[in-house]
Amino acid sequence: YGMWIYDKKMQHSIAAFKYKNKREYCDFYVSELVRHYKEKILRMEVDVLVPVPIHTKKLRKRGYNQAALLAEGVGKQLGIPVESELLLRTKNTLPQKALDDRERFRNLLEAFQINNQLNFDYMDKKVLLIDDIYTTGSTIEVCTNVLLGAGVERVYYISLCIGKGY
Repeated sequence: YGMWIYDKKMQHSIAAFKYKNKREYCDFYVSELVRHYKEKILRMEVDVLVPVPIHTKKLRKRGYNQAALLAEGVGKQLGIPVESELLLRTKNTLPQKALDDRERFRNLLEAFQINNQLNFDYMDKKVLLIDDIYTTGSTIEVCTNVLLGAGVERVYYISLCIGKGY
């Protein structure tokens, strides 16, 4: 699911949330996600919410992972646990917005892995991935493949924005 079309207005809003420390935007985003998708999320019967991770270099520079803030807010409102460290971003990739569809997928190959340090039983679990923007689906496809490869039963996805035509 994608909440809003990724148009000029949302590009500006997400950029401020992501790069200009406008963390207060998260409260509105979470309330809208829950208002619109609460019943659908609960019907999924997910075991855990997993934010799409960012690389540690970006995390240090930015100070937060916007997807983790979203997941924590949704998890708190719906009573679903959040596992922010389940997926790790092991490769500091180029920004996806600068790449075409084919380059985006290649850019993300081997960029994510399961955190084997966690004591998490993956078998037969249902996971809801959370991110800010869905455009070509490359990020979700790669993350989903990693999770399914670890034994997760089913992966769902929700984002704030979705690109036109997706």
